[in-house]
Amino acid sequence: MVSKHRKNSTLKKPFKGGKQKYRDKWFGINDKDFQKWWHRIGKAEYGEGNIKDQQQALTIYEDWISMGKPKVN
Repeated sequence: MVSKHRKNSTLKKPFKGGKQKYRDKWFGINDKDFQKWWHRIGKAEYGEGNIKDQQQALTIYEDWISMGKPKVN
């Protein structure tokens, strides 16, 4: 029998599952357009990582606003 869950020794934390909106931390920024932009464009522009703290979240959010709040499909 093959297990449904493969163990990957390169992962630091196991995948916890659940929907992305419940896993991500937005640090009080609940703008859905910003969240879509972050996942589709912003992560690549800011280094492919998740937002680490509230100060970084506010800085990126202010940058997004200064760009004219670009929307993505």
